[in-house]
Amino acid sequence: MLHRDLDQRPPPSRLLATTDVRVVPAGRVDLTFARNEGGGCDAVADWRTAHERFWSDRAISDETLVVCERSRLIACLS
Repeated sequence: MLHRDLDQRPPPSRLLATTDVRVVPAGRVDLTFARNEGGGCDAVADWRTAHERFWSDRAISDETLVVCERSRLIACLS
């Protein structure tokens, strides 16, 4: 699946291809995923803190299901 990455603001900056999608409990997100997501997280706890801030309108527990998507860069658009 191809998609455009808005990089938090339009216009789209990158074209990405999804390579893997997993739905897992937040408490089972692993260090490899946290590091590869690109937010500069060197620990799962850092990933969790950043996402709890982003999802501040929701209560997040270890059982909350999250979508872990891996992708690869196809092209830079900007």
